[in-house]
Amino acid sequence: MDFIDDVAETKKRRRQAVLVETQAGFNPRITEQMMLRHKNLKDLIPKGFDDLVAIKLRPAQAGYLNDYIRERNLDAPPASTTTSWLAQENAPIITIQTILTLGDKTQEGRLVEGVRIAWDEIIKRFAKDPEEIYRIDPRLFEEIIAGAYKREGYEVELTPRSGDKGRDVVATKHGLGSIRIFDQVKRYKISRPVTADEVRALVGVISMAPNVSKGVITTTSTFAPTLLDDEDIRRWVPHRLELRPRSVLLPWLEGLRR
Repeated sequence: MDFIDDVAETKKRRRQAVLVETQAGFNPRITEQMMLRHKNLKDLIPKGFDDLVAIKLRPAQAGYLNDYIRERNLDAPPASTTTSWLAQENAPIITIQTILTLGDKTQEGRLVEGVRIAWDEIIKRFAKDPEEIYRIDPRLFEEIIAGAYKREGYEVELTPRSGDKGRDVVATKHGLGSIRIFDQVKRYKISRPVTADEVRALVGVISMAPNVSKGVITTTSTFAPTLLDDEDIRRWVPHRLELRPRSVLLPWLEGLRR
């Protein structure tokens, strides 16, 4: 997992990356308890992620960690030396390599086979501080929504980054009363509501697709206040079209956390 700090200046700043845990990690392993007892390291390593690969640190932080390794004569894993990297202004604070286990390619994209522990940890962060949801990379947010449907028992397909044909997540339940959902995911700031035109666009998508039961727009923001005054939209809600704003989204995600 990578944590990237905000950059106040417009120019690029040099950072360093230190590999801290892999299948063959430090020996003995650096534990959370060890880090908490060290005044310079207690806030550096994220907690609870089973797919932790690297923490991206400022040079001074990397120095603290390297000193810690040397002082304790730890057997560091390969490639644990620091390497340069660059951070752009306004880069997302949280980016994670993967929170899902992806399977075969499908007509829509990639099949979601499982949800990793990192998914639960991110939702836990949202519960502690809902503003964290705006620091999530947009693609990662799509994966979070895909993971939520998987937790609800759907067969889930995650569409490609581009060319998604107006749906980001496709969720299907088979059997008696089967249902197929197209979810369009919009990670917007709270000051940027989803507009009526954007909702109409999804209505167009589900109108033309013969194999879809329902369209959902999931957003970290809200919807335009007068949106449901539009009869062309209102008549689709809630049976063919569901609007999921932040006030509904966050409790939904929290309810699916293990």
